[in-house]
Amino acid sequence: MRHLSYFRTEFDVPMKFEVSYEAKNLRTFLGLKFPSMSNFRINLISMMEINDLLCTFKCLRVLSLSLYRFINVLPDSIGNLKHLCYLNLNSTKIKGLPDSLCGLYNLQTLLLRNCDYLKELPTNLGRLVNLRHLDIRGTPLKGMPMHMGKLRSLQNLSAFYVGKGEHSGSNIKELGELPHLSGSLCISNLENVYQTRDAEEVNLKDKKGLSELELEWEWGRDHENYDSEHERDVLEQLCPHTNLKSLSIISYCGAEYPSWLGACSFSNMVSLKLDDCKYCSSLPPLRLLPTLKELSIEGLHGVSCVDNKFYGDGSCATNKPFKSLEKLTFEWMLEWKEWFVFEGEDEGGVFPTL
Repeated sequence: MRHLSYFRTEFDVPMKFEVSYEAKNLRTFLGLKFPSMSNFRINLISMMEINDLLCTFKCLRVLSLSLYRFINVLPDSIGNLKHLCYLNLNSTKIKGLPDSLCGLYNLQTLLLRNCDYLKELPTNLGRLVNLRHLDIRGTPLKGMPMHMGKLRSLQNLSAFYVGKGEHSGSNIKELGELPHLSGSLCISNLENVYQTRDAEEVNLKDKKGLSELELEWEWGRDHENYDSEHERDVLEQLCPHTNLKSLSIISYCGAEYPSWLGACSFSNMVSLKLDDCKYCSSLPPLRLLPTLKELSIEGLHGVSCVDNKFYGDGSCATNKPFKSLEKLTFEWMLEWKEWFVFEGEDEGGVFPTL
C-alpha cells in the first residue's frame, strides 16, 4: 500500500491505523471530511498517534492533519520526513512549528490556514528553497521570519505581515525577491513600513501573476501614530500590475489617494474596496475602470460629498461612466451629506447595469 485516505471521525483511535502501520513505504496519508460534516465539528487524534505516524511513515510525500483541532504541537520527528512535499495543518490549534520542519528541503506546499493560536513561523523558514505554496490566511501572525526573500520558488503567498522594528522579521522589500507570486496576496501591518524605498523595492508593478491584492494598515490607530504624507508615499509605491482583478485598501490614513488608483490602465479590475480610509475627503475618479463590477466604500468619514471627481475627468474615452458596475455599497459614512448628480444620470448614462 502506497496511498491512504480515510474519512475523519470524531475520535480517530490507534486501531483505525493499525493495518497501515505495516506499509512502511506509505507515500500519502490524507484525512478527508465527510461531505455532510460541518467544518466546525471537532475531530480528535492523540499526539501519541501523530508521533507514531511520523516515526513509521518516513517515505511520506503527502501528509494532511487538517481539522484535528486538538493538535497544538507538531513533534520534532516531522523532520524525519525528508521526502515530504505537501503538509496540511489547516484549522488546527498548533501554537508553533519545530525548527526541524525547516530541514524538509523537498517541501513544496505548506498550509496553515485558520490556525488561531499560531503567532509566528519558524526562524529558518527561508531554508525551504523549494516551497511554492504558503497559505496563512486567517492565521494571526505577528510578523514574518527573516530572509523570506530566499523562497525564490514561491508562487502563492496568501499573506505577508510586515514586522515592527528592524529585527522583528522580514522587511517588506523582501517581497521584491519573489518574482513568481500569483493569485491573491494580503500585505498587512503597512504602518511598519518606515522607508518609502522599501515599498518601492516590492516591485508590485512587475508581479503580473497577482490577481487579488489587499493592502492593510492596523485598524484603530491613535491620531498620533500615523504620518499622512508618509502613508500616501508608501501607497504610491505599491502600485500593482495592471492585470490585477481585485483590490482592497483598508485603514489607510493618508489624506490623498495614490495617482494610480482608478487609472484606466487597470482594464481588468472587477472589484474594488475602500474601507476605513477615514482621512480622505473625497473619492477617487473610479469611472475610468471599464470592467469594474463591484465597488464597496465603507468608513470614509472625511467624505461629505460625492462630487464630480468621482466620475473622473474624462481623460480616458468611455461611453458610460461605471458601465459594468453591478453592485455599489456605501456604508458607515458618518459625514456624507450630498451626492452630485452626473449629467445624463437620470437617462441611464451612469451605472447602466447597476
